[in-house]
Amino acid sequence: MYTARPVSDGSDDGRGPGSLPEFDLPEGVSSLAQGLAVAGELRAAENLIIEGSFDGRVFVPEHEVAVGRRGRLNGEVLARDITVLGRATGRLVADRVEIAPGARVEAEIVTERLVLADGAFFRGVVDPTRTDAAFAVFRHERGKRGKQE
Repeated sequence: MYTARPVSDGSDDGRGPGSLPEFDLPEGVSSLAQGLAVAGELRAAENLIIEGSFDGRVFVPEHEVAVGRRGRLNGEVLARDITVLGRATGRLVADRVEIAPGARVEAEIVTERLVLADGAFFRGVVDPTRTDAAFAVFRHERGKRGKQE
């Protein structure tokens, strides 16, 4: 997915005191890296990968959210597509939700398309009828917040 490579500080070997690792993430992708724990509300205008731990609300209505194999998510996610390879609890709202082999999800899922792979664990409720309503509520709340800010 991404690889670390040294960034040169201007010296020939790139190993001077100012060299730092730089990550090659695909363009249009943000990442919450392994080892990070974040709580709050997250909004992104591009795809999002969660490899660390996130507790709160994630709003990425026009893009995809992936919870990586080491990722942990507790809260509410609203995205175009959601893929879980790690662990997720709470509420997932998307056009499409995929729970991969080895993933563990305990949640209310609001989606018209659910992919539950062999070897995935799911405990919760699936509601295929409220996806449009959930997105409309989000857009309404976002509009109200924009006027207050």
